[in-house]
Formats: sequence, structure tokens, C-alpha cells
Amino acid sequence: MTTSQALTVTQHFESPPDVVYEAFVDPEKCARWMGPRNSTTEVQKLDVTVGGALLLQIAFENGFSVRMYGTFQRVEPSKLLEFTWAMEGDAQETTVTVEFEPDGNGTELILTHEGLTSAEDRAQNQAGWTEFFDRLQEVIGTAS
Repeated sequence: MTTSQALTVTQHFESPPDVVYEAFVDPEKCARWMGPRNSTTEVQKLDVTVGGALLLQIAFENGFSVRMYGTFQRVEPSKLLEFTWAMEGDAQETTVTVEFEPDGNGTELILTHEGLTSAEDRAQNQAGWTEFFDRLQEVIGTAS
């Protein structure tokens, strides 16, 4: 029997929620942070509407490539995004909820990733989202 595991990653950004949200929904900005370091992300589809698709092609320096996909289930501009998240060829589809909470002049970003099937899967995803958010911090820091 597999049990579902969830993880929560919280990070503070010095920018207001609309700026942080924009980095999720603008394809050019999203491509700059949504993927591990030493990879290149191509945003092939980013339809940020309920029922809209998310499709990313992530290519690594060693030639390995992976496609990540999902469907937006809830969209509240500058407040909340909820989407499914899966890797092409993997039957496991998970759910990611991202909350953008005002925090002084900045944003408290709270990501909850549900449907993970093992402690190893949870740990890998936690490391991945943490690295993504470090890159997101860099993208927002260079935004004007």
C-alpha cells in the first residue's frame, strides 16, 4: 500500500505578491527559474486559466531532457495557483498549490505539493522546489 505524502516549502521574497506571481505566469520569466541549475527550460505552453495547460521541456547539460506537464485547477491572480504536476512517461500526477501572501512590503510564498508516494519522492521534490525558489529569488531580484 502506498501512502500519499505532502511537502510544504515556504520562502520570503522582498517583492510584492504581484511581482512574484508574474514570475510564475510570464513564460520568459518562468523559463529563467523553473528548473534545476545547469539546465535550460523551454516553456512550451503556459495557459494560466482554469483548465489551461502547463508544458515545460527541461534540458540538462549532459543531454538528458524531460518534459513536465500539468493543468491549472485554480487561478487567483497574485493570490493562488493550483496545478497538477507530472513528468512525461510517469503515471504519477501530483498537485501543487502556491499561495502568495502579503508580508510587509514583500511576499511569503507557500508551496504545498501533494500526492507524493514515498519519503524519497518527497525529499527529491523538496530539494527541487528549494533550488527553483533560489533561482526565482535571483529572477525577481533582477526584475524591474
